[in-house]
Amino acid sequence: MKIPAEKEFAIKKAILNAIEHGYSPAQLADSFGVSKSLIYKYRRALRDQGFIRKNENDIYVITQNKFSIKPRMPESGKLNLDDDTKDKPQPTQQANNQNLQQNLIDEPQPEINRTEIKIQEKLQQIREIQLQQQQNAANQDKGLFKKIIDKFKKII
Repeated sequence: MKIPAEKEFAIKKAILNAIEHGYSPAQLADSFGVSKSLIYKYRRALRDQGFIRKNENDIYVITQNKFSIKPRMPESGKLNLDDDTKDKPQPTQQANNQNLQQNLIDEPQPEINRTEIKIQEKLQQIREIQLQQQQNAANQDKGLFKKIIDKFKKII
């Protein structure tokens, strides 16, 4: 019986929560409606991947993942914001709301991300390659019968 990837991921998350809160694999298996052996299998996989480990009392504990994707310090944390308060405030300009809306409507906004452009180019290249492969596969003579006929043509 093949388990869908979503359910497999949910089971692995539940195993981590169960370890954190001290639930047994039998309770976890009952809540998901799967066998205990499946819970043991995924727990062993998590152990092999380094997410959990056994301590000296043979109890599983969650390890800190050194490859975590926790967010770094934001870029604004590096900026010196004290200089901004020393700047003189700019005089405000008031404009008519209708003029602003009209200007926003009239101006085209070609805000396209570079990565989006690269992805679209790569996708186009992949489509071209697939099309070429399909054309090559259609044009190639691969069958045994075709090879025999070609050899027969060479003899004549």
